[in-house]
Amino acid sequence: MNTGRAVGPFNAKDLAARLERYGFTECSMLRAFILCICGDTVGPPELGYIRLKLRECLDRHDDGSAWFADLREAERWAAVLPAAY
Repeated sequence: MNTGRAVGPFNAKDLAARLERYGFTECSMLRAFILCICGDTVGPPELGYIRLKLRECLDRHDDGSAWFADLREAERWAAVLPAAY
């Protein structure tokens, strides 16, 4: 049964765990959103917010280094999944 929720290369709790190592305000806020609002899976509206916050963080902090690879991958994940609906 299609519940309208996304299952991707990693789930929302995996993303929250990845975000924990970054000390940026955007990541902390996004982590709290995922853990308090989303649960294990996310729908298109939540993915839009996640993508927006990831882009905000990357725009402010990304220097192109490998340190930001998880955030870039997560942004791509959040951008691609809504198209599956």
